[in-house]
Amino acid sequence: MRLNLIAAGMLLAPAATTAAAASELPTERPAAAPVPALALDYRLSTVSDYRNRGITVTRRRAALQQELRLGYEGGAYGTLWTSTIAGNGRNNWEIDAIAGWTHPLGGAELDLSAVYYVFPGIGRSDYGELNARIARSLGGPEVGLLVSYAPRQRALGGRDNVYVQATGSLPLPRTPLTLQVSFGVEQGAFGNAKRDWTLGVSVERAGFTWTATYVDTAHSGGDPLGRAGLVLGLGRGF
Repeated sequence: MRLNLIAAGMLLAPAATTAAAASELPTERPAAAPVPALALDYRLSTVSDYRNRGITVTRRRAALQQELRLGYEGGAYGTLWTSTIAGNGRNNWEIDAIAGWTHPLGGAELDLSAVYYVFPGIGRSDYGELNARIARSLGGPEVGLLVSYAPRQRALGGRDNVYVQATGSLPLPRTPLTLQVSFGVEQGAFGNAKRDWTLGVSVERAGFTWTATYVDTAHSGGDPLGRAGLVLGLGRGF
């Protein structure tokens, strides 16, 4: 949903006394449409297994996910993201409220955000996290680096948490596929030198994004929820 307000002017020129003089007058060009001040986007997705940093949050079951994002031309944005989850008693939802700001930085893009994770119906489980991500396009391939920090909070047992993740994507020549990889390391409340990595492909077809991703972890404390698996996904933006 995009709203545009366009101001147009009129060019007034004195009448020419001859046809030759009239032909020398400059031709008026239409004014370019300004960038919309606000942009509202909605995305609906489903995945065969919701993995958060390598750990399944749905016990290897499918999840329905939604994202509503409001962006401003100055780089500020707000996002509300939800997903079905499992294994949390009466609660079957995760809600992430995100406020952020993006800005070009030396050929790359810097994205700073704060997110608050809410798990309705479960006391003392909500917590906040700060994120900084920088991404750069290399004329097709793209690389990125994410650093996330959760300060000490009651929901984290009085501990903090640090997560660092490197990502990359590469359009495969002569195919509609894009190769995507990631590698992350986590230390603190959610892991002791825990590592996770992914390798997958995505394709755009008929307005949908189709994905297939292999996910695995190491040093996740022997948690069976961190075992390797294949995650299939399907999503569409509106």
